[in-house]
Amino acid sequence: NRDTDAKRFARETLHVIHDHLQDTAFLDDRREFFDGAHKLSYEEMSRRDRESARRILNVYSLLARMIRLDIVDEAIVRDYWRASLISDWDRLETFVVGERWRRADGKLHELTERMVERWAATS
Repeated sequence: NRDTDAKRFARETLHVIHDHLQDTAFLDDRREFFDGAHKLSYEEMSRRDRESARRILNVYSLLARMIRLDIVDEAIVRDYWRASLISDWDRLETFVVGERWRRADGKLHELTERMVERWAATS
């Protein structure tokens, strides 16, 4: 049944996202970056700090793409991860601005940024 397959796919996808957000490497990157690197200017961040920030943002970018493609229901994900993602984005913003400048790509992580803006506008 097509409906059953779609529901199973949605559940499996949510498990994948949950696993990424609870993965030890992801949590380690968050802990390390948010332990002080997020307070530095982009130029002051070490190579390791920048790599941690990139890995964090890669997970959030995957999430934003899955939502954009309607693979997962945004309301469910927002309900569960809203506060953490908004807080993380605020602390990653200096890095994102620096990466956009370094890469001359003003749209880098734009999908994640738009997602955060939508989530911040809802209560």
